[in-house]
Amino acid sequence: MNDALNFRRERKVWVFFMILYQKQLKHEYKLNLHKDKQRNIQTPAISSFLLSANNRVTTLRQKHLKKLPLGITSISQILEEDYIYVDKTGLIYDMLVPEHIFDYFMIRPRGFGKTLFLSTLEEIFKGNRNLFEGTAIYRSNYNWLSYPILRFDFSKMDCNDSREFEASLRKELKKMAKTNGIEPVDGQDFQLLLRRLIEDLSKKQGTRVVLLVDEYDSPIIGSLDKDIKSTEKLRNTLLNFLNVIMELSDEFIQFSFVTGVNQFSVCGPKGCARDHLIDITLNPKYATLMGFTRDELETYF
Repeated sequence: MNDALNFRRERKVWVFFMILYQKQLKHEYKLNLHKDKQRNIQTPAISSFLLSANNRVTTLRQKHLKKLPLGITSISQILEEDYIYVDKTGLIYDMLVPEHIFDYFMIRPRGFGKTLFLSTLEEIFKGNRNLFEGTAIYRSNYNWLSYPILRFDFSKMDCNDSREFEASLRKELKKMAKTNGIEPVDGQDFQLLLRRLIEDLSKKQGTRVVLLVDEYDSPIIGSLDKDIKSTEKLRNTLLNFLNVIMELSDEFIQFSFVTGVNQFSVCGPKGCARDHLIDITLNPKYATLMGFTRDELETYF
């Protein structure tokens, strides 16, 4: 990210000095034109050079008219409002084709575009092909089928302790059920709520469900300054959530993607809840799935 910021600063400084250079040329041209008029001399060479310099600066300005998507995590806003977008959809296509049932897990630092990436997946699984016009996946033979989607962001939930986290989960699950026209089950067991929501939504839509989880480790990170028992309870709640996904993966879940910033162990009597997820954190093929490479900076910015 520091390289990207330095690149943009250097670009702005260069454009600034080009504009100053243009103004200086205009000033010198006016002085020379005034002197030449007094001597009755024509100056086509100066005029031609000034016009060329002016065109170069104008072209430079037009080339960088697209806005920088700083802080924007919605792919639809970026593409519809003509922000700069570094196309990662070719790698997404590789994840989705051939059509197997896959569950992915990836760790990246904050600010690497994890939320934007999940937004991209969401729009693709909605079948919103027109949004991606001009991208790699738009030009591919992807089938653009529409799937029901459940998207969670644990960083936006109340996670001071396990009881509060479970209450936030129940509230979010009931909200999702209402949004999708599913009658939520009674009771306080969030695992039952999650299981019934996935099963009923899949049966109602006649297809498997897509599950996207952002910042899976946020509850644990927020509890690290508390006592170890509180952290352990939060870990167990997270374990129970991921175990439901693992149990329903084959029959009811088409695709799932879980992101985080740390490789916390989430294991219990039934095994590790992340074992069924394909960890692509260090997979060279997907190394550029989030963030920017130097070539991308030079190409897009």
